[in-house]
Amino acid sequence: MTETSTSFREIGNKFFKEHRLNLAIENYNKAIEIDPKDYQSYTNRSLAYFQKKEYENSLNDSKEAIKINSKWDKAHYRYSMALKQFNRLDESLRSLYIIYNRFYNSIDNTTTNNIDINLITKEIDNIQKNLISKRYSKDIIAQSETSPNSINSNVKVDYINANLGKSVFLTKDITNNNQPLLSENPLVSNLSSIYLEDENYKSCFHCLKSIYVNKSCYSEKMKKQQELFIENPSFTCDKNCKFEVYCSENCKNEAWKQYHGLVCSSYDLILKLYGFCRIKNQVFPLLIMKMLAIVINNVKNNKKSLEDSLSPFTSFQYDMSDPILSDDQLIANAFIIDIFKSVLKDNNDEIIFNQLITKERYYQFNSILKLNSSDVQPISILEELIDNKVSKADIKDSSIKIGDEVIEIDSIGEFLENNKLPTISIKGVGLYRVINSINHSCEPNVFCSFSKNNHSMTIYPSKIPLKKGQEINISYINENLAYTQRQKLLKENYSFNCSCKKCKNKE
Repeated sequence: MTETSTSFREIGNKFFKEHRLNLAIENYNKAIEIDPKDYQSYTNRSLAYFQKKEYENSLNDSKEAIKINSKWDKAHYRYSMALKQFNRLDESLRSLYIIYNRFYNSIDNTTTNNIDINLITKEIDNIQKNLISKRYSKDIIAQSETSPNSINSNVKVDYINANLGKSVFLTKDITNNNQPLLSENPLVSNLSSIYLEDENYKSCFHCLKSIYVNKSCYSEKMKKQQELFIENPSFTCDKNCKFEVYCSENCKNEAWKQYHGLVCSSYDLILKLYGFCRIKNQVFPLLIMKMLAIVINNVKNNKKSLEDSLSPFTSFQYDMSDPILSDDQLIANAFIIDIFKSVLKDNNDEIIFNQLITKERYYQFNSILKLNSSDVQPISILEELIDNKVSKADIKDSSIKIGDEVIEIDSIGEFLENNKLPTISIKGVGLYRVINSINHSCEPNVFCSFSKNNHSMTIYPSKIPLKKGQEINISYINENLAYTQRQKLLKENYSFNCSCKKCKNKE
């Protein structure tokens, strides 16, 4: 049976080389009829359909070949090229990276079917450059700061290559150590699950601003300082859930506009997800729910294409080589399915639901967060109060007062450490469009800082001078660790081996 299938495929190949595409397809049909598992005939027929510009048929055939043999790289390539014709660039790129990663992760740098890796790399470069220029234009990077003198105009995002992906580069010389290079709010953020339903803390569900911290969290000395315990105004969602708390009307409205308005009606289901995340000490499922809500809201209410709605998130590196969910991820995904099944009830939304609320999408978003997101630690109410006092202090002043507590300005760091700073600071996770595009180095030239009581992050130079066009790098880990420890952490947590100058010298 296989031999007959092979003979028809070979006849089809002969006709294809002669550009007699209809006859080629006819013989591939016969091969597949004899052996429905003949993935090579599906792949070859996909190419014939592609040459005829029948891209839907080409897409379906390559998809079928991948189902039969997921390690058949030619099918992934054909699938990628068909997706490209529909401008589904993110998905096209994902298929190319499956081949690329398999090649470079193999022992002898070979693929299963002699795909030209130079061709794959060239296609990755073409698509990446297209996506980078589209997603990181000046108006996107500047976000709400539209002035050309905005500090965010200090940097630009550009594509390097298939191995290193994109990175961030300076657009001007930097000579001042105290000059902020970039300040950015995340695409999405969420409080760590340990703060959910914790009566000791009240924080904004949108920007993570600390609204209130219970006296019991402070040292005995600081419990006496009443300035710390003036509870800031808070605003509760007044629609269905009446649970989420915000620091301002603006945050409440922004959350409603971006994601909360879509899911608020299913809040009884969301509370179950909150409970699960709190027990398991997980935050990614909550971010994934918000990411999906943002995408769906942009498709449904802002009339954006699915590709454009996904692109702020899928422009990041992610790994889809082995998309298997753990037991906890399957449970979290089941909660999310229930939430969006409730939200997307009518038939018009069935297509959106089927394209987005899948195990593969959950895995993709989880991988994006794992490889790119940042821990968020806004300054605490105490730090914010100290900052305000210092900014108002006379240049001759060597100390400030909080209540009856005198704090030496030169010893503020030591004072905060002695007064249980870690227990009075809210923590969370955020995904930043530009900052999370900065590559790692064990000899970083910039560092990240949280200088406000919210989720905004600022980048400052750690070395000067920095030159226009220079790539900026942060350290994803403690760069003072030994070489072997650094390499181990980076491989386990970020899936790469560092080859910076410090690592090349094995320092």
